[in-house]
This record gives sequence, structure tokens and C-alpha cells, in this order.
Amino acid sequence: MSTLRCRNRLQGLIHVVLLAASPILHAASFPVEAMFEAEAAAPAGPWAQEYLGSNVVSGGGYLSTPADLARADTPGAAVELSYTVAVPRDGTYTIWLRVLAPAANAASLYLALDNAAYASVSVPFSAGQAAAWTWVPVTRWLAAGARELKLRYRDGGVGIDCLLVTALADF
Repeated sequence: MSTLRCRNRLQGLIHVVLLAASPILHAASFPVEAMFEAEAAAPAGPWAQEYLGSNVVSGGGYLSTPADLARADTPGAAVELSYTVAVPRDGTYTIWLRVLAPAANAASLYLALDNAAYASVSVPFSAGQAAAWTWVPVTRWLAAGARELKLRYRDGGVGIDCLLVTALADF
């Protein structure tokens, strides 16, 4: 009986020590240079702020365009969202976009950095499945300093929740 009590106390002490040490063991910094809520940009029509609650989207809201909006075949025909990120050092960065594509024909948007040309970003969509939030990575080389990240809709019905700019290729 005494040995059992001693073993239980020792196991309890080990658990306390491990819990106390765990912040030290897991204190490695996550190299996120910037994270933005999409709705932090002042939306202009046709972008509209939607609310789903924080258990579905970060911050509880996201931006979307109407489902019946005609496709913008060129970026100049679409309204821009703009975000400024302070890049700490030159290098390759991944811009993660948390996007909702409601249908296969509504699964893309445009992305540009600073004054570079816009590029189309495709959102994975599986026909026959319900729309789901997806992280879409876009890798670019960025120079240190303030950089402007710009988004424009390409397809109606696309939603954007948040953007993350990081030196990590995967997270």
C-alpha cells in the first residue's frame, strides 16, 4: 500500500514537472511575419462582410462577393482589397489565403504584390462536394520593407477569411 502511494505521488510529481516545463519545451517562435483578417480591409462593393461566428471563421467574419457576380476576366475589372505587410528580410515567403469557393466555376481570385502584375490564384474545389474553407498557398520572393498585398475577385461567390504571410513553406 505504501509503495503504491509513493508511486502515485511520484507519477503526479512527474506530470507537474512535465506540465511546468512544457512551455519551455515548446517555446520555439512561429515565424509568422503577418496575419490579416480579410475583413480588416475596408470592403467596397461588391465585397461584403459576412458573419459566421468564430467557430467557423477566424474573427467571426469574412469577405465575399455575390454568387451571381459576373466573372472578372481581367483584374482591372474587379474591386481591390489591399493589405500592407512589413517584411523583415529579403527571402521567399508563402502567402496563405483562407478561401471559400462555393462551386467549380467560382474558384479563383487575383493576387498582386506591390506594383507587379496580378496573377490568378485557383482554389481547389471537388465537384459534388459541399464548399469548404481551404488554405491556398502562394509562394513569392519578397524584398525587405513595407509590401502591399492586393486581392481582387475573379469569380462571384468567392469568400476570403484571412491571409497569413510567413517564411514557412508549410504549417
